[in-house]
Amino acid sequence: MMYSRRRWIFFVSLLLAGIIYFLRVLSIPHDILSKADRDDQPIQSGKFDLFNSTQGRSAFNPNKSRLRVSGNKSKSTWKPGTFCETFIERTYSRHYRVCMSDTSSRIDCIGNDYSGKISICTLRNTGFQPSSSYHLDEFADGGMWLYPDSISANLRSPQCKFGDLSQHVKHGGYMERMVKGVALAQPKGKCEVYIKGKVFIHSGHAVHIYFKMLGWYNLFVAIEQFGGNDDSYIFRLNRCNTPFLFPELEVKIFGNTRAIEDIPNGDKVHCADEIIIVPWGFASVPFRCKNDKIKKCFECNGTGLTDTYLSKFRAKVLQACGLVDNYRPIPTDGKVNMLVILRKPYIRFTNDKLSAFQRVLKNQDELIDNLKKSFPRATVNSVFMEDYAICDQIRMVHEADILMGVHGAGLVHLWWLTDNALMFELVPQAQISNPSFQMLSTLTGRHYHGYVIKGTFDKIQITVNTQDVIKELIKQYPSLNPT
Repeated sequence: MMYSRRRWIFFVSLLLAGIIYFLRVLSIPHDILSKADRDDQPIQSGKFDLFNSTQGRSAFNPNKSRLRVSGNKSKSTWKPGTFCETFIERTYSRHYRVCMSDTSSRIDCIGNDYSGKISICTLRNTGFQPSSSYHLDEFADGGMWLYPDSISANLRSPQCKFGDLSQHVKHGGYMERMVKGVALAQPKGKCEVYIKGKVFIHSGHAVHIYFKMLGWYNLFVAIEQFGGNDDSYIFRLNRCNTPFLFPELEVKIFGNTRAIEDIPNGDKVHCADEIIIVPWGFASVPFRCKNDKIKKCFECNGTGLTDTYLSKFRAKVLQACGLVDNYRPIPTDGKVNMLVILRKPYIRFTNDKLSAFQRVLKNQDELIDNLKKSFPRATVNSVFMEDYAICDQIRMVHEADILMGVHGAGLVHLWWLTDNALMFELVPQAQISNPSFQMLSTLTGRHYHGYVIKGTFDKIQITVNTQDVIKELIKQYPSLNPT
């Protein structure tokens, strides 16, 4: 009898241990809020759809967004519970409420413990007038507002507290301005057009391609984590007077996105059940890792990881440009495809002067000639990327075995390099403290080498020792000089 009881206790304990282990395995790190914490019961709205046809809807499909990289690799991501998983991948992990009404949560934000400038916020039962508030600053200054639970009933407006918001979104950033502006604004009219489904609003602001790609990456992650689908809309806010970069590629990546000012019936008051404010490129993981000097990020090497958001975004962009990510072996015969990105003066802001343009390689012709002479079997192409359509830029990098260039925004293209390719950055000494592309290479698992151009504290024009560059190239990529 005693033996049977002990055996029964043993089997029950074993069963409980198995159940606990099974629940841990099945835990979903991206499910940030429990069902009880979400308070996201849909707000009753009319049957007036935003667009008269499906043409204006985002073509984003979450079932199709789980992209696979071509090849025989198995899917893999960061180890659960590690810094790399909680910050690099999951990112939005600390939930805090900003505004509550009598019946539900109206503004929820999610940040993290590692950077005070990364946060994403969800607004519920919100109104705005597209034609008068399409600029980011206008949205942040009362162009969007929360409605009371009922316009006709004499109920109090949502109650808002900004303590947690200010703690997790520091220094008056874009997200803090937007959320406070919405929370404090007064309704400007009754709803005339209802938007059913989720709305993702992101900033179109990007002075160059580096921040453009980081902004798109944030949008991609937001759609993945917060359940974008065919019933969702993606609206883009303007930020400054510079032209919007690469609208044709944005449509290919995310579907039929729209600028706020192009929404039909823009003079009418629009109301949305749920609006998700997507952080801009300055609040992306790769930028905050390097800018906030988060040293742990360098421990997160993405080599071989095919199911991280960083790798899935890469696959999404390649797919949008019609490129197949096939495995490319390292050449053994010296027939290496080398692409050198050159820089030429351009104006980022209205008052910029071309004479102040930084980091122009003074002896670029000498460098290209010596590369061709030193590696006669290699194909050496030098390009000004802005002379090509965006998908042509991505294709050229994707086909390269070596990508070389002076530190600058165009090196964000390293994202599209294949596994065996090398990013060879020419780093002026004045940019040593700005490891933007070393960080991006680490997180995306690309091979990287930074060649420091000594004595280059002059930020306008720089000169490189071409023979030293060639020697260093051979060290880093021996296939250039096969024996």
